[in-house]
Amino acid sequence: MMDRSDKHFRFLTRVLAPNALLYTERTKSLSDTLSNDQMRNKIARLEAKYEYEKKELVLRGEQAKKDVLNRNIVRNKELEITFDADPSGKVKGVTILQMGTTKYAKKIK
Repeated sequence: MMDRSDKHFRFLTRVLAPNALLYTERTKSLSDTLSNDQMRNKIARLEAKYEYEKKELVLRGEQAKKDVLNRNIVRNKELEITFDADPSGKVKGVTILQMGTTKYAKKIK
């Protein structure tokens, strides 16, 4: 004599078994789709990060060049060069003075 659990098992086996492969394939397909979407999103984020960092590096390099150029311009503007000459025009000495201070004054003869 069959008890209730045997009847339920047979019923479930008869109803679900034919569709088990179909459900397994659908589950796998959905899982793969989700994994692919996640991977595409990750790749897109990494590509965007790479492009941003590449542009930032270029901009930093350009800014460094501008900074060097500006420092040279400022340094040249801060120096005063005076030539001492005799009446014939012969240079007797050169004075290089950093503007705003006499600390770096040099006389060259």
